[in-house]
Amino acid sequence: FLYNPLDSLKVRWQVAAPRAAEHGLLRYGSQIVRTEGIGGLWKTGLAANVSGMFLSAAIRFACYEQVRDSIVSDGTKNSLHMGAAGLVCGAFSYFVTSPFHLLKTLRQAE
Repeated sequence: FLYNPLDSLKVRWQVAAPRAAEHGLLRYGSQIVRTEGIGGLWKTGLAANVSGMFLSAAIRFACYEQVRDSIVSDGTKNSLHMGAAGLVCGAFSYFVTSPFHLLKTLRQAE
C-alpha cells in the first residue's frame, strides 16, 4: 500500500515516451503530481496491488504450518525445515497471485 506510488511511478516512467522520461525519475514524478495531483501516483493499480498482496499473505499464513509439519518426519523442526516451508508457501502464493500483479502493472502502464 505504501509503496504503490513508487511502483506506479516506476512503471509509468518505463513506458513513457523517451522525451517525457529523459530528465529523470524525480522530474517525471513531479510532472505527474503537477498535472494529476498527488492522487495520480496512488490511483493506478492500487486495488489490484492491495488484493494481490493480501491474498498472497493469506495463502502463506494458511499453508506454512501444514507444509512445515509435512516436511518434518520425526517431529523436530529446524531452520532448514522452516526455510523450505517458507520457500514453498511463498512460491505457491506468488504463483497464485501473479495475475493480480500483472493486472496492477497493466493498469499502471495505461
